[in-house]
Amino acid sequence: MLKKGILPLAVSISLVLSACNSQQTSVDRNARHVAQEIAQNHFDPNTRPLTADNIRVMKPVMQQFYDIGKRDQASGMTPVQAMERALLIGTSGIIQGGDKAMYAGQTYTVDDPITQQKMIAKGATASYLDGYNGVP
Repeated sequence: MLKKGILPLAVSISLVLSACNSQQTSVDRNARHVAQEIAQNHFDPNTRPLTADNIRVMKPVMQQFYDIGKRDQASGMTPVQAMERALLIGTSGIIQGGDKAMYAGQTYTVDDPITQQKMIAKGATASYLDGYNGVP
């Protein structure tokens, strides 16, 4: 009697766990990571940003840097030059914005725009290097 109950349970658990292991692209992973960092950095529970919306907004940004990395690899840029460019992305202020947030249809100034820009630059750097290294 006990064996009949264990088999359906084991099958159910394996199906649930395999559904959690879906493949994500590098762009998706980096966009999700940046959105989660932004959400964790935001302390006011009354105006908590929607992570799903931030992911949707971050994907085109991460895709742009991923494509630049792929293009640099195809043009023959050396790994040392790619690392220099990646450092430039993270430190030169290429990433602008990040100082406004939308909540309930209203635009507000972000509490700490410098930190948010650093988070986005970190994700953009990771996307660039993933594109250069051919990470799917």
